[in-house]
Amino acid sequence: MNMKNIGVIGTGKVGLGLIKHLANINHHILIANEGHPALLSETASSFGGSVTAVSQDDIISRAEIIFLAVPWVAINQIAEKASSASGKLIIDATNNIISLQPFKTENLGEVSTGEHVQQLFHTHHVVKAFNTLTAETLQNPTPNDLGKTVIFLSGENDSAKSKASDIISLMGFEPVDLGSFKDAANLQEIGRPLSGIEFIKVKGSKVAHKQ
Repeated sequence: MNMKNIGVIGTGKVGLGLIKHLANINHHILIANEGHPALLSETASSFGGSVTAVSQDDIISRAEIIFLAVPWVAINQIAEKASSASGKLIIDATNNIISLQPFKTENLGEVSTGEHVQQLFHTHHVVKAFNTLTAETLQNPTPNDLGKTVIFLSGENDSAKSKASDIISLMGFEPVDLGSFKDAANLQEIGRPLSGIEFIKVKGSKVAHKQ
């Protein structure tokens, strides 16, 4: 896969955290939210010349890898737009939160959030990642000389997970593959054991965690 263009849809706290780390790698980064690209021009310029504000449609047509960092309620609309394309790597950083006050998640029954998003983006390869860290930790991982902050990922396609792992490594994180969406759901979903905890992969050791 040619990774010349990488897109980020969503410029909230999680999206900005992703853009911050992506801006440091040697690829052209396209960013978009629900508004007009001109409204994002200042945000894009603050990250440097490799980051460009475009429309969501531009990202879907031009980016080979697309980070999904939008509210859960916005996913359906983006999936409809993405149905005009195929074969993209969708890195899904979302959680199924539908309300913060009161806090509420969408009940998907026996379907994991990764499976749900893959069903929506059925012409693409979805990898779930970056959804276990808080936005604050994603933006500013704990500085240390021991190792790297872990990004857990899951998915059904080994090739897609390998490409996602490569990007995660370039961003300065340590990718850890949890397996399929269903295998990972009891660990990776919101409120599960890995949620909200920053794990550090210490050089030459197993994964450690910082609460």
